[in-house]
Amino acid sequence: QFEKSYIKRALLIHDGNISRAARASQKNRRAFWELMRKHKIEVQNVLPE
Repeated sequence: QFEKSYIKRALLIHDGNISRAARASQKNRRAFWELMRKHKIEVQNVLPE
């Protein structure tokens, strides 16, 4: 649950930019994307309308 919340928050802070969210989380983009997939997180569902 922590990991999922952390990823969502990073995406929100970085306006849905996966590369910037990954860099801020000290992960490479591919690893960050894999975590998103693991937790079924989609950028469009994280960002406010």
